[in-house]
Amino acid sequence: MCRRLVLSLVLALLLASWVQGASIIWVSDNKGFGSVEPNIPGDQGWVNLLTAQGHAVIYKNQHEYIDGQQYWRTLDPNKIAELEAADLIILSRNADSGSYSTAADNEPNQWNAVTTPLISLSAHMSRTGKWGWFSSTGTVKAKEGKLKVVDPAHAVFAGVAIDPNGMVDAMNTQYYIDWVTGATNAGNGKVLATRASDGLVSIATWEAGQKFFEGGLYTAGGPRMLFVAGTGSSNNAPNYSPDGAYNLTTAGEKMFLNAVNFMLNRGRSIVFVSSMHASTADANVPSDRGFVDLLRAAGYDVDYTAGSVAGTGYWEGTLDPNKIAVLDEADLIIIGRDCNSSGVANSDAQRAVWNNAKTPIVLMSSYIAANNRFKWLNSSSQDARKAYYDLKAVDPNHPLFAGVTLDPNNATQWYDPNVASGYASFINTADAGSGKVLAVRPDNGNVLIAEWSAGQETYAGSGQIPADVRMLFNAGTQEISGQKTNWGVMNLNAEGRKIFLNAVTYLIAPPAEELPAAK
Repeated sequence: MCRRLVLSLVLALLLASWVQGASIIWVSDNKGFGSVEPNIPGDQGWVNLLTAQGHAVIYKNQHEYIDGQQYWRTLDPNKIAELEAADLIILSRNADSGSYSTAADNEPNQWNAVTTPLISLSAHMSRTGKWGWFSSTGTVKAKEGKLKVVDPAHAVFAGVAIDPNGMVDAMNTQYYIDWVTGATNAGNGKVLATRASDGLVSIATWEAGQKFFEGGLYTAGGPRMLFVAGTGSSNNAPNYSPDGAYNLTTAGEKMFLNAVNFMLNRGRSIVFVSSMHASTADANVPSDRGFVDLLRAAGYDVDYTAGSVAGTGYWEGTLDPNKIAVLDEADLIIIGRDCNSSGVANSDAQRAVWNNAKTPIVLMSSYIAANNRFKWLNSSSQDARKAYYDLKAVDPNHPLFAGVTLDPNNATQWYDPNVASGYASFINTADAGSGKVLAVRPDNGNVLIAEWSAGQETYAGSGQIPADVRMLFNAGTQEISGQKTNWGVMNLNAEGRKIFLNAVTYLIAPPAEELPAAK
C-alpha cells in the first residue's frame, strides 16, 4: 500500500500545524554562490526554512558550485528516478531557464512528465519556449510584493491575514521580482493569487494529466504550482541580490509553507465511506460533502464513490477483491457519520473486512464504534441527538491539537451549533479499552477521540484486532428522528477543522513516538 509506516518519522511544528518531514528536491543553479555569505548559496534561506520544518532538502552542488555543471541541467533515467522518488520538487528562481528547456534534448517534456508534485518559483521557466505553462514568451520585472487573493478559501491562505480588499503583502519590495508578461489567467489551471497592480498570475495550480493551456504543447505529469517568489532579475547595487534569494514577508512565508503542505498532500489518497443521504440544503449534494470538500481543499485525492441506490453506500455489504484492494492501497480510510451501521458492521464477515484493511481508518460514527457493530468500545449506550459542542484534550501536546486554541482547562468548542439539526450523537463510555483516549466531553469525560494500534485487541474479549491504526473521531451531525436527510453534515468549526486535518495528517504519517504501543 502507499502509506509508509516507519520508525524514524520526524514530528515538526509548522506554524499553526505540523507535517511529516518530507523529501524535497531543491532545483537550483546556485548562481551568486558566496555573494551573500561565504560558501553559502544565494537561495539558502529557502532551504533553511524548509529544513526548520523537519524536511530533508536535497540541494545538489550546494557547497561545491561549478558553473555549467549543475546537476539538474541535464536529465537521464537515473536522475528522473531520483525526481520520481521525492515527495516534492521545488524549482528555485535561481535557475537559468534556457538550461532546463532545450527542445533538442527533450527537456521540457522530461520535466513536465515527472509525476512528483512540483512547485516552480520561476516565472521565466513557465513561459512558452521553456516549460510551456503559459502562452506568453516574455517576463516583466517590478519591485512589487502585494498580491490580490483570488481564492481566499484555498489551503494556501489558511491562517493568512487578508485585508478587506483581498490584498496580502507577500514579498519584500526592496528587490525586483519577475512575472510572466500578459499572463492574467492560467489556461486550464486555477489562479489563486495575482499581482495586485495588474492581475498577472502569481500563484496558480494545475492538476495531473491537465494540459496547461489549450493550444499549448505540454501536459502536467503530476500536480503543478507556480508560486512566484525569490528575488528576480537585475538586483544590482545598492540593492544587490543574487537571483532567487529569500524575499518573503511573514504572510508570504505562511503562504509558501501552506503551499508546500498542499502539494505534499497531492497524490495522497483517502477513501471516504458514506451512504450519501441527501442534504436539505441541496438534494443533489450528499449531506457529508463538506468533509470531502475540506479534504480536497487541503490537497488530498478523495475517493467519494456513490452507491447504486441513494442512501446505500458503495462500500456497504460484501466487498469484492477489487474493492478491498482499493482500500488497502489508500493512504487513509474515513468512514463518515453518514454511513449505515448495518451496511458495514452487521456480521463477523463484515467486521473482518474492515479489521483486515491494511490502511489506517478514521471512524466518525459512535454507533459503528459500539460493541454491537465494530466492537472498538465496550458499550452500545448512546447519548443521541444531543446539543453539545465542546471537547477537552486529554494531552494538549498531542499533534491533533497543534495550532488549536484551548482554554486553561484544555477545552474548546469544536462543533458549530448552527449546522443542520445542531445535534450529534455520543457513546456513553470513558473507557477505550486497549486504546488511547485523546479527547473527551468536558461535562462527563466520555470518549470523543481515541486511537488503537495495529495488532492489538480493541478491548478484552472483543475479538477485534485491526491490521493498522484505527481512530474514533466523533464528528458529523445526527439526523432528525425519522428523516433520511442531513446525516453526518460537516459540523466542525474553525478549531474542529484544525483538529480534523491534524488527525488526517497524523494517521497518514504518524510519528512513532505518538503511536499507542502494541501489547
